[in-house]
Amino acid sequence: MQTAQAVVRKACDDFHNWLKASKDYKKNPSKYLGKPRMPKYCKSTRKSFEVTNQDAVLYRGSVTSSSAVIKLPSIPKKDKVMISGLPPYEDLRQVTIKPYYGKYILTFVFENGAPPCYPDLPEMAGVDFGTGNIATLACTDGSSVVFNGGVVKSRNQLFAKKRAAAVSSITKGTYRKHTQSQHLDLLSRKHDCQTNDSLHKISTAIVRWCIAHRVGTLVLGVNKLWKQESDMGKRNNQTYVSIPHARLRWMINYKALTAGINVIEQEESYTSKADVTMADPMPVYGEEKGKPVFSGKRIERGRYKTASGLIINADCNGAANILRKAVPDAWKNTKDFKFLAYPETYGYWNLNPKYKLTA
Repeated sequence: MQTAQAVVRKACDDFHNWLKASKDYKKNPSKYLGKPRMPKYCKSTRKSFEVTNQDAVLYRGSVTSSSAVIKLPSIPKKDKVMISGLPPYEDLRQVTIKPYYGKYILTFVFENGAPPCYPDLPEMAGVDFGTGNIATLACTDGSSVVFNGGVVKSRNQLFAKKRAAAVSSITKGTYRKHTQSQHLDLLSRKHDCQTNDSLHKISTAIVRWCIAHRVGTLVLGVNKLWKQESDMGKRNNQTYVSIPHARLRWMINYKALTAGINVIEQEESYTSKADVTMADPMPVYGEEKGKPVFSGKRIERGRYKTASGLIINADCNGAANILRKAVPDAWKNTKDFKFLAYPETYGYWNLNPKYKLTA
């Protein structure tokens, strides 16, 4: 009964949101990418649905203290699902069952009564997202760090290559450009699991680095429609757009908030061109009066030359400017910016130490 009511409630919410968006679209069409469309019938035989804790029950400690058996409605006792790796103190609130590339995935929502909290976090840091360096941080304590995104980038390229070859083979001799198969589902599922694994490790390492450096305010650089309006050439666009920065930002957000770190999302136009050492003004793109002039310049990929002649990491300069754009006085007590020239580096082996090969 609870599940059926949740499905009806979701359908009603979809129609209510469509009517609300349609009315707002007539007044402010510039806020939308297109005219809102009315929800349609679900043509697929598979659909996501939710089960509350009134119908789903976890029986803990059947094998180990971190394992549990979940009881779902209309499922016999002999077919109960075994779950492992659950913290013993969390309380189950909801289970979402949704299709996942030919399989089903169960998403659990827990209520954590006592999340960890780290007080005394006076420092601030800015985060600049990219491709080769998927995330770069500059902290007011005089430190900086780069998280290498080469693994995510190379996996995206390999997945695109394998998928294109499989689609070409399946549709050979036909006029179809798109198709579905179990092999394509397997490729997509494996790629998505690998991407989630990498992003979870990167986001966890970022939050741990912030805690170690006593960062209490984390500013994430983001631009509206930065993927839809990307104009970096065909090859660079494909590389940049395929990296799931929004998913990484979501992971950083909830993990940082759990640790007691305040997260701010800041519009980042001109942060890569401005000179942080000279506090160059950074207007919002499209709202500037005249062409902005900056003290320093980017001399080559990954290197930025300041007005004083200091060569620093270009991504670190961008991260420092993102923080300065959100908090203008963030660097007022900083005189020496040499720490932006030699950032700490986190690569694949730092995030996966147990897989590191030994001589």
